[in-house]
Amino acid sequence: MVKRRERTPNTQDIEKFASAAEPHVEAQKTSKQKYKRLTFSLTEREDALINELSLKPRTFRCSRSKVVTAAVAHLATLSDDEIVALLEKTQKD
Repeated sequence: MVKRRERTPNTQDIEKFASAAEPHVEAQKTSKQKYKRLTFSLTEREDALINELSLKPRTFRCSRSKVVTAAVAHLATLSDDEIVALLEKTQKD
């Protein structure tokens, strides 16, 4: 039976190999915007709807926060009367 040879790792070879590798990680982008963590109440239906809407895009990942951000941006494009009408409708539900 052939005896197995003990291998001792050569640290210099390992470091040389690792430093020659091409990095496959993109540099983290730092955002110039400051985000604020908020807490607000939703019904089960609204929570489920936000989850469902976040899964609609197939070519990129969309977080729940981005769904809320998009909704707020869309509301901002409406007239004051349209916004008031929508808010009145949610008051009745």
